[in-house]
Amino acid sequence: MPQVTEIEAFRLSLPLARRIGVNRRREHVLLRLVDDHGAVGWGEIDPGDDVWDAGACWRLVTGELGPRLLGLDWHRPEELVDPPGPLGADDPGTPTPWTRCAAGLDIACWDLWCRRHDAPLAHAIGGSRTAIAAGTRVGREQAVEPLIDRVNQRVRGGYARVTLEIGPGWDVEPVRAVRHAYPGLVLAVSGGGRYTDSDDAFAALEAVDRYGTQVIEQPFPAADLAAHAELQRRVSASVGLTLTALRDIDDADRLGAARALDLRISAAGGITAARRLHDRAHRHGWAVWCGGGAEFGVGRVAAVAVASLAACTLPSDVAGPGQPYARDVVSPAVRATDGMVPVPLAAPGLGHEVDEDLVRRMSAECVRLPEQPVAAP
Repeated sequence: MPQVTEIEAFRLSLPLARRIGVNRRREHVLLRLVDDHGAVGWGEIDPGDDVWDAGACWRLVTGELGPRLLGLDWHRPEELVDPPGPLGADDPGTPTPWTRCAAGLDIACWDLWCRRHDAPLAHAIGGSRTAIAAGTRVGREQAVEPLIDRVNQRVRGGYARVTLEIGPGWDVEPVRAVRHAYPGLVLAVSGGGRYTDSDDAFAALEAVDRYGTQVIEQPFPAADLAAHAELQRRVSASVGLTLTALRDIDDADRLGAARALDLRISAAGGITAARRLHDRAHRHGWAVWCGGGAEFGVGRVAAVAVASLAACTLPSDVAGPGQPYARDVVSPAVRATDGMVPVPLAAPGLGHEVDEDLVRRMSAECVRLPEQPVAAP
């Protein structure tokens, strides 16, 4: 029966290897849990892009959620999420700083539990794959020519699927160009909720579908299930939605609004919640993939384990081309070779070693519970 006796939280920024917008660094929180037998588990809190949320997550995990775990007896990580468990949310499925903090602690508890029981994380949660197909995303460009160049780089890297970011005014033309350049490429598109429920939007998305897209990800705002249901009736591609509550999957299935789920561990509230979402989507016959791509190494390894589950038949966004960060915190780094990412099965827990010296050296702030805050080295 694990009992967490110590928690260290590290507020850490890693420089991006390439420019993404104006942000050259991303700040996440890494967690190191130690139990009464000396076993260690690592987790990661991805606060998203909002700077305010990063501060809110830090205060929440060090001031409330972290202390709740100290000295608590538990048998399996699921017990910590189910209300009235200490990580359970009052409204599961609503992404908030609480959800994201709970996700990081849940990852750490799973890693700790698996290390204590000498079990690979993927096997502990029911995964059955030894490797997963990696998808890759290509953002919007100013013109078609540089888009084709970027897609070519991904194709040469062996990626199993390329997802193009689209939006009103940048949809049919780029998809047509990529399809003509690569007739056999598995192609998906992501609308990011940029479209409105209009005749022009449906016409454009139907045209995109005619170029053999596998998935059309959330072109309308997430809450607009009626528009997604209308689109699913009109297209051959699977409409994919990013949903974080079981009831939302049930509602979407009842309306015929989707046939695929974009599963994000941080937004769902952790591995435990993500596995339940996967199981519900699987029950409805949906295909699943693990989205994301902005996580540090700890979060990426957790996503690889979840992507080994049975319904994750679509390529997952667990390893982009090259390294997204100039340095990362796990060894070996999570990389795709010829479009495939191995599921770590030779070591317990996450299966990758965390570079603790690097974490401590690069942290802007550290807090050790139950002790007082300590200055970063």
